[in-house]
Parts: sequence; structure tokens; C-alpha cells
Amino acid sequence: MSRVRRSTLERIAEAIASSGRGPSAAELLERFVAAAAEKLAPESKWLERLERRRLRRLRKDRYLKSQVLSSNVPIHVAQPMTGPVASA
Repeated sequence: MSRVRRSTLERIAEAIASSGRGPSAAELLERFVAAAAEKLAPESKWLERLERRRLRRLRKDRYLKSQVLSSNVPIHVAQPMTGPVASA
């Protein structure tokens, strides 16, 4: 089993708890930390920097999706290739 950081377990617990079904994020985190025991890795000294980058990426992704959804440009879905070219 590989090692895992508490911050990773926190994000997983929050994602699961956000469904509204089951235990809270705090309860899940407590269970995860207990299960990880000695496999719990120390936090990175760059934790704050990594969190800021993660938030920037999330905001950028949401911005791009909102731009695509609010534009009037039709979205074309690629069709599978057929014929002799596809089998080559």
C-alpha cells in the first residue's frame, strides 16, 4: 500500500460527503486517518502553494466551461470513422 497525505484524505472525504448521503466529511476523515495509520505521509512543505494552484485550475476550468456553454457556437461531436481508412 502506498502512502497518502491527510490533505488528500480531506479532499476525498469532502467530495464523498458533498453527496448529502452518509456521514459528514469530518466523520469520514476520522475513519480514513484511522485506516491509514502509519501509512499517513507528512504534508508537503509546499501545501499552501499546491492548494493555490489547485484553486486556480478549478476556477480556470469553470471559467472555460461557462464560456463554452454561454457561447452560440455549436459543439460538434466527432463521429467514428468508417470504411477502409478506419481498418488500416
